[in-house]
Amino acid sequence: MSEFRVRNDTGAPLDEVRLTPAGAEQPLLLGPLPPGEASDYQAAPEVHRYPPVEASGPDGDLVHLPYAGTDQPGLPEGRYTYLLRVESGRLVVDLVSED
Repeated sequence: MSEFRVRNDTGAPLDEVRLTPAGAEQPLLLGPLPPGEASDYQAAPEVHRYPPVEASGPDGDLVHLPYAGTDQPGLPEGRYTYLLRVESGRLVVDLVSED
């Protein structure tokens, strides 16, 4: 079993953050995230490097989707933090292992 959380490194408040964990059909609502803050850890049977992430903020909606048809292997069990940032107007998701 792994755990993940999301941290807002965009510099702006995010009103709502949604991440779809590996194998899930519906996104997990992680709530609002002020700049520099992280969500609580969420348990997951598997964590992928590039999850679908959606966020709403003062500049509109942001979306990060993995490439269609990309088969992602699961990462080793552990604790992970997805870092959300905006680059050239696009949502970028970095991953940091907390182990």
